[in-house]
Amino acid sequence: MPQYITASELVPGMTLASNVMNKYSVILQKGSCMTQEGIDALIKHYPDIKVHVCDPNLDEFADFEDDTHSQAVANNVCNNISNLASKVTFALRDKTLLDANSIRGIKSTVDDMADYMAENKVTKAIINNVSSTDDYFQEHSSNVFYLSMMLGSILQGYIKSERKRLSAAKTIQEDLDLRPLAMAAMLCDIGMIPLKQIRTSKEPLSIEEVKLIRMHPQASVDMLPEDVDQMTKIAILQHHETMTGNGYPDQLKADQINVFARIIRVADAYSSATSESIYADAKSPVRVLYEMLTEPNRNTYDLVVLKIFSGIMQPLPIGGVVKLEDGRTAVVVRHQKGKPFDPIIIPSLDKDGEVIKQDNLQTPFAVSQDPDVKLAFYEDEDIRYLNDAVIDFSFNESDSLVALAQTQVLPEEPEEDLPSFMPTRQPKLTSTTILNLLYP
Repeated sequence: MPQYITASELVPGMTLASNVMNKYSVILQKGSCMTQEGIDALIKHYPDIKVHVCDPNLDEFADFEDDTHSQAVANNVCNNISNLASKVTFALRDKTLLDANSIRGIKSTVDDMADYMAENKVTKAIINNVSSTDDYFQEHSSNVFYLSMMLGSILQGYIKSERKRLSAAKTIQEDLDLRPLAMAAMLCDIGMIPLKQIRTSKEPLSIEEVKLIRMHPQASVDMLPEDVDQMTKIAILQHHETMTGNGYPDQLKADQINVFARIIRVADAYSSATSESIYADAKSPVRVLYEMLTEPNRNTYDLVVLKIFSGIMQPLPIGGVVKLEDGRTAVVVRHQKGKPFDPIIIPSLDKDGEVIKQDNLQTPFAVSQDPDVKLAFYEDEDIRYLNDAVIDFSFNESDSLVALAQTQVLPEEPEEDLPSFMPTRQPKLTSTTILNLLYP
């Protein structure tokens, strides 16, 4: 499956290298030969969809990384959690609390998906981008759940060590239970559901509206029954805190923040930034990962979690078509572990846009291996900033991150962007209070 292109780039006669799926099911089977009628229908109903197509010239020459298993796992998990999130939205439509029966049903599905991911391990993350603000909670919850559970499964040793280091308990059980992480990742934003009027507003946010949004972690906790696991509630409450103390609702920093919350913070930030919102247009996965990994944003996150995150993301997908500065076009063949911006590529078109014949094809190589090769564009985005990207994780992962986090402080957020007006300790703002403020 060498080329990953948009529906508008399809031409009659191209063969699909993998199934084409919408949110729920397969709409075109692998091996289908595209017709003009089929292309027109795809563009009409799914204008932003991207598909893998075969390229016999490259297929016979290069050994492409196969990420179909990762895609299948991602689709299964994200679809199930998205459907569950839709039911949660419906359940909260006429009330402000989830009852015990609802929680049991949520937990059952969440447990099933957690078990499924444990049994079907993948090393590369592939997520679905949010399609519109109307289904933001459904899509965002599924992405945050999927990414959080991938990170949690890889970081089990780190999670255990952090819990032992920071817990007041004399003993911590050896068996690590990721289910509180799973529930927290699924439910961390239910406090945003009553705020749909704000989330979909085209007008600038008022101070009061910003305050309501900043209190959604507490509101999410308040919507849960009392018998929900305390670890789940803590992770939900703290998932917008930052390592530098600039987060909310309590401006916690570094080791004051629960390790599950630190994991969700990374997953939530990535999913939010790659999605349309009232704050800004969606950014590309390439841009978002770059901004998360470079100064000053990287100091916001737990660096151990961020390092692992950079190793599982693939912002330039297998089969992705990139334009090089010398005018040639190349296709992404494989990824390098921990080097998201240095893919293995093979040039497929020359400077004049002509297909490079097999006799003249180069062996696939990493971009960094050839000093004369520089990235220029992916799709319509200028990605030349990646050529000078410096991603430094030269720290000892066995050391505490506390001192590191405390010595690196982000500048204050601009007041016009997200004003910091809240006291260090916030009064509880329940979901009922939110509804009263929105609909007096």
